[in-house]
Order: sequence, then structure tokens, then C-alpha cells
Amino acid sequence: MTTMDNLMRDVGYAFRRLARTPGFTAAGVLTLALGIGANTAIFSLVHSVLYRDLAARAPEELVELYTGEPGGTAYSTFSHPDLRDVRDAATVFQDVAARYPAMVSLDNGDGEGQVVLGEVVTPNLFVLLGVDAAVGRTFDVGENAESRAVPETVLSHRLWQGHFGGDPGVVGRTVQLNGRSVTVIGVMSPAFTGQFPAFQTDLWVPTGTAVALNVETVEAMGARGQRDLFPVARLAPGVTVAEAKAQLDVIAGRLEGAHPDSNQGRAMTLLPSTEVAFNPEVDRAVAPVAVLLTVVVGLVLAIACANLASLLLVRAEERRKEIATRLAIGGGRGRLVGQLLTESVVLALLGGAVGLAVAEGLVTALTGLAPPTPLPINIDIQLDGTVLAFAFGISLATGVLFGLAPALQAARTNMVPALRDGTGATGGGRRWLTLRHALVVGQVTVSLVLLVSAGLFVRSLAETRQVDPGFDPGHLAVATLNLGQYGYGPDEAGAFLDLLVERLEASPEVRSAAVTSRVPLGIGLHLASFLPEEQSPPASGSPPRYDYARVDQKYFETMDVPMVRGRPFTPEDRVGPAVAIVSETAAHHFWPGDDPVGKRLRRGTDGPVYEVVGVARDTKVRTLGETPRPYVYLSRDRRGTTIAAVVVAARGHPAEAVKLLRTEIRRIDPSVTSFQGGTMEEQMAILLYPVRMGAMLIAAFGALALILATTGLYGVVSYSASRRTREMGIRMAMGARSHDIVGVVIRDGAVLLGVGLALGLALAGLGTRVLGRFLFGVGTGDALTFVVVSVLLACVALLASWVPARGAARLAPVRALRQP
Repeated sequence: MTTMDNLMRDVGYAFRRLARTPGFTAAGVLTLALGIGANTAIFSLVHSVLYRDLAARAPEELVELYTGEPGGTAYSTFSHPDLRDVRDAATVFQDVAARYPAMVSLDNGDGEGQVVLGEVVTPNLFVLLGVDAAVGRTFDVGENAESRAVPETVLSHRLWQGHFGGDPGVVGRTVQLNGRSVTVIGVMSPAFTGQFPAFQTDLWVPTGTAVALNVETVEAMGARGQRDLFPVARLAPGVTVAEAKAQLDVIAGRLEGAHPDSNQGRAMTLLPSTEVAFNPEVDRAVAPVAVLLTVVVGLVLAIACANLASLLLVRAEERRKEIATRLAIGGGRGRLVGQLLTESVVLALLGGAVGLAVAEGLVTALTGLAPPTPLPINIDIQLDGTVLAFAFGISLATGVLFGLAPALQAARTNMVPALRDGTGATGGGRRWLTLRHALVVGQVTVSLVLLVSAGLFVRSLAETRQVDPGFDPGHLAVATLNLGQYGYGPDEAGAFLDLLVERLEASPEVRSAAVTSRVPLGIGLHLASFLPEEQSPPASGSPPRYDYARVDQKYFETMDVPMVRGRPFTPEDRVGPAVAIVSETAAHHFWPGDDPVGKRLRRGTDGPVYEVVGVARDTKVRTLGETPRPYVYLSRDRRGTTIAAVVVAARGHPAEAVKLLRTEIRRIDPSVTSFQGGTMEEQMAILLYPVRMGAMLIAAFGALALILATTGLYGVVSYSASRRTREMGIRMAMGARSHDIVGVVIRDGAVLLGVGLALGLALAGLGTRVLGRFLFGVGTGDALTFVVVSVLLACVALLASWVPARGAARLAPVRALRQP
């Protein structure tokens, strides 16, 4: 008989055996389904975000281009002139294209705009990637195509379906983008969602249209120092990455010599597109999160597998007479091991199949937990071929690795005792029992590590709620506007904002309103060089850069940020001499020990000089966990930026102020839509998202681990009690009371629990150190978390031991003595 014949017979026999014991089969399948499903779901998430397949022809030929900032990151963006120079000079590329994101307003046809994420692309991007439109066409590629301001757009499949109902007649139709008429020329396939992972691009416009749509200015597109492009290139046939990098170095050196003002110290580099998800710097920050989640669900699977191994050991013990009989009639131990291993693999594969359904449910839940960002999130988690292969592989490995030890133990059954009375032990004395105990100890140990990790995240989340940000977010509403994209110049934008504030403050629902260039704890970052006037600039380079914002006279009142010294801004400060207000930390930093009011602060080495008129209380600027940082407030000019945030202090619930904000914006100009709006607490939720998600996910997996571990402990104690039934009968016949019997049985579980807790505490003390970078306000050795989690686990585990102990104590002595 061939090996394949034996395998098929073993598989058939395994299915028949599992069908005869539905309780055992259901327990094993469900246990493994939870572990394998969790691992498959997290693998799907990590794979879709960090390792997604590029929607492009021959993606191995694509490379991402970067410029290096002097003294900063090596992976920054390109300017339009630098891109043109590289494209003209490089011979190592077949073609070079670029793109950058832009928020644009799409007119819904009812006078109200919808802000969508677009990409401004060089017209040759789609040709370079080797992708085409599913309906219509993409942009023309020809001489001067990039500079032609052709009002055309290509829609994403999602926007086409959701906004236009999938109407193929949309091609050729005119739509309004940022108040400008643009012709739809095509719709991309569902597989092409843009070049920025995890975000859903809704439409594409050519670079020549960017100026017409007020996405970019002519000056910015011609400025070598204005860098916003993300270039991608396709290597020429036979060219290696190293060769392309060498030529890029030469081009960068040539540009540095020709344009020292903008390119001094700027290197150029490239990386294969298949090795980049977001940006190398971002990828390095995201990778530890992926590793953490993978380790967590891996530990959950380990607990599930330990439960499987325990079940298989019990099953082997129950089948010892059958196994002895097969050995007695000539069955080889190797053949027997193969049969038992086949059963465990079949059980694991069934668990994997059910685990796919669990994974699909978890994937749906994870997809619904997208961060509350103003950009449309596109985490397309699919159970594709790669994920199915992973699920099959992990199921197979689980069946083999955790079924092998029970199979080997069963094959060492002593035939004579087993055939005589069915109580023969396996070879090696009590080694099989020791293995079961070791599995339970391991489950308790791992569960404690996961629960401590979850506890640290929960404590961290609680700490964030206790932090004083320096202002009261509970009554604030915010709307961020980019008036420039609707054609407003600085003067018109200033008038728009003044009118908006005036109308808001006329409402009885509003206590005050203000305009600022930046909201604290928001997603924007404004930095500028500042230096006390009496201090000499550094010999080389610019002065240090600090956080700053331009605000109007009602800002401090609206944000409820008190003035420590001096005065707030007044309306006259918008047109009078340049003045500034500094935070307490900035005052101590610039003029330690002196009164800063009346001092003068210079911007840059030769910029304007501001007189300090006040000192404001410190607020959190970038993150809730930061130490106080210097912050400079400048008075908002009437002629200022076209991008600003309007902050409203509501008398009632801030959600009502959000509605009022949107209403008043539309009353002034129906085409204007806020880029980001909501309550201040909703804005801050973006910062808290990583900690909140960490607490939620690890707590969920920790709870699952606790259930599996206590189930395993219950099984061990229950089985141990059943094996000692006659002993319990003798004890009761000799006068032992119920609580004595309970104590004897619980003692077995308590010993295992104690060993597991000791090992778990030691391992958690070491393992949780890697969580420090994800926590806020809580140390990785937080004693309260370790104590509370240990007590919780001990109580649940002892309860799991008490249930079978109580059952043993209730057994009648006469009945117990009749047991073999």
C-alpha cells in the first residue's frame, strides 16, 4: 500500500473518530478557530497596510525617489523644477512621474460641497504605472501635457459608485471642483485606489489643472525650494537599483552646485516601491505596532494550541485500551503516531476553516474602527489568496506541532496493563501528566502577560483623560477652512473670516469665537525661528525653530487660556506695530528670570521684530504627553493666510455650535466647505486613537486568553478529580468533610496557578518594557496594574478549580468507592 493510500485511510479514519465524539470535536474546533481566526485577521490587517500588492504593471521595476533635508530626514519630497531636471538628465529610468495629495471640494449639486481626497499627478503617472481607466480614459501624455491647464479629472471607482450611482454616462460630464468646471474623462478600476496606502483617493487631476483649481500657485510650482511632490520612476531595462542610485547622486551634486540657495546639502536617494508602504520613516514607526499585534495574537494562538494538546492527551488516555490493542496485533508505533497525528491535523484544519469565519467577523470589526481623521480611510482588508494560504499554513503547523507530543505519548502506552484492566499508564510513568500541567502553567503565564499589557493600555488611556491640556475642550467647536482653494485671496479670506466670526457671535448659542492659524493638539504643525532681539544669531544656520500660531483678539477668551502677565491682543494690533504673546515656557526659555513684557523677539535672522505684550498660560501643543514647550502667538493680520481654523466657545453643547458653524459658512458662500470640523474633543480623539485602539484590541485578546487559560485549568483539575474519585471516596468514608475534599482538589489547581503567576509576573516584567513607547503617563512596571491583574486572574482561575472540586465533594462515598 502506497504512502498516499495510507494517508487517505488515516484521513478517513480521523473523520470517523471525530464524528463519534462531537463534544470533543466541537471543543477542539472552537478553541482553534478563536486562535487561528485572530491571527488570520491581524495578518490580513498588517498585510493590507504594509505589504499590499502594488496596483501596477511589473511593480518590481518601480522605485520611489526622495530628497534629503540637511540635518533632517533622508526621505523628503521633490520640487517641480528638481523633478524636471531629474527626468531630463537621468538615463537609468524609462520614465519619471509624481503625485501629491490635495483636499478638493466636489459640488454635490445642491449648493453644498463635499470635501474629498484627490491626487494631483503628472499626466504620465498612469502610463508609467501601466494602469488604465475601467471606463473612459486617463490623461493625455504628449509634448507639454504637464503644463497644459486642461480642466479634466479621473474618478475613483468608489466615488463613481457612491456619488454618481455608477452611471457610465458620467464620462464627458462637467462637475464642479473647488468652484471650477472640470470634465470627467474616466473612471479607474476598483483595484486602483491611489498611491497613498490606507487612504482612499477619490479623484485625480493633472498638474496643469492644479493652479486653475487653486490647489497650488504658479509661484510654488516654479520654486525650487517648494517641495511637495512624491516621485515614482520605472527603471530602464537591465538597470539595477544601485546603478540608478549612483546616477541620482551625480544629478543631486550637479543641482547643488547650480542652485546652492535651495539645494545646498540636499542628497537624493531611491528605494524599490515594493519595499515602501507609506514612507521609510513612517514605516519604521508603524512596523513596531504590527509586530506588537502579531505577537499578541500569536500568544493567544499558543494558549489555544495548549488547550488542544491537553484535549488530545485526555483523548489518548481514554483510548489507551484501543491503542494497546492495535499495538498488540502488530501495529507499528510509527504507524500509530502517524494516525494520531493525522487526527490532530484534521482537527486543526477544521479549526482553521471555522477560523476563517471568525477572521472575517474580526476584519469587519477592525474596518469599522478607522481613526477619526478628516481624510477618507481605505484599509481594504480582504481574505485573499495570500491570507488563505496563511490560514492553511498556520492550521497545518498547529496540528503538527501541538499534536506530535500527545501522539508520541500515546504510542508509548504499556500494553499489558492497558489490555488487562484499561488503566495502563503510558511509558515514562507520570510524564504525560507533567506535560498537561506544563501546558496549563504556560497558559496562565501567557494570559498574565497579555492581561498586564492590556491593563497598562487601559491605565494609559485613563491617564490621558486626567491631563490638563491648558484649555477646556468640553465646550469648543472647530472648523478648518482652506479658502484659497475656492479662489479667495488673502484680503477676501480675511473679510470672509471676519464676517463669519461676527455672525457667530451674534448667535445666543455662542459665547465667543476666534480665528487661529493652528489649533492646539491638531494635526497641523507650524514652526518658525525666533530669537530675542538682544541675542546674536548663531554663527551658522538659522536660529532654533519653535511652535507658533497667528490668532486674533478673542482667541484667549474663546480657548479659556488665561493671561499670566500683560494683555491679550486687541483689534488695533492687527494693523499696528508687530506684537507677540509668549507662553510661560517660552518666557522662561527666552528671558530666564526677567519679565518678558516689553521685550522684543525677532523672527529668523533678519525678519520682523515683535514686541512682547503678554504671557499666556502653557497649553499642550502637539501631544498630551509632552512636557511644556515654548509657544509664540502672533497677532492675526487682516491680510493673512487663506487657511485658518475658526474656534467657537458654545454656551451649550458644542455639537450645536458645529451645526451653526456649517450653517453660517454656507450662508456666506454655499460653495465653501470646511476641511475638518467637529468638537474639540473629536479633534483630540485623533491623538488618543493609538492608545484607545491598543487598549481595546489587547484587552479583547487578553480576555480571550483568560477564557482559554481558565478553560484549560478547569479541564486539568476536572480530569485530575475524575482520576482520584476512588481516593475521594476513601477519604470521605474515613470522615473527611466536603470542604476537605474541595481543598484537596483545589490544591492541584492552586499549585499550577501559583507557578503560572510567578512565571507570568517575571515574563511580564521583562516583556512589557517594549510597550513604553506606546504608553502615556504609566510606566511599564506599574505596580497597581500588576497587582490588580494578578488578583483578577487568580480569582477567575480558582473559580475554575472550585467548580470541579465542588462536584467531587458532592459525590456519594459508596458510589465513589465503586469507581476503579
